[in-house]
Amino acid sequence: MITAEVKCEIRPSEDSGKVEAAIRSIFPEGELIREDMCYFIHDAPVEHFCKLIRRQKILDAARSVFFAGKRRNTASVCLNKQVATVGKVSFADKNPVLGVF
Repeated sequence: MITAEVKCEIRPSEDSGKVEAAIRSIFPEGELIREDMCYFIHDAPVEHFCKLIRRQKILDAARSVFFAGKRRNTASVCLNKQVATVGKVSFADKNPVLGVF
C-alpha cells in the first residue's frame, strides 16, 4: 500500500481550523497531529487523493510533478492550500505567495 507523509505549515495569518479542513479534504484518513505551527499525517492513505486526481482529469500533470520531485523511492510535491479548501488538487511551487502543504 502506498502512503504519504503530509506536512503543512500554519502561517500566523491563517486560521488553523481552515488549514486542518484543507488537509482533510485531500487526506481524510490518518491521524492528524499538530506540533507548534505545523500539521503532520504519517502514513496517510492516498486513495482519496488519487480519486481526486482522476476526477479532475489531471493525471498527466500529476505524473510530471511526481517524476520531477522523485528521489529514490519517494516523491515530494507541494499542494496549494487555498484550492484544497474546496476539495481540489492543485500542484504548487515550493515558495508561492499563498501557502502550500
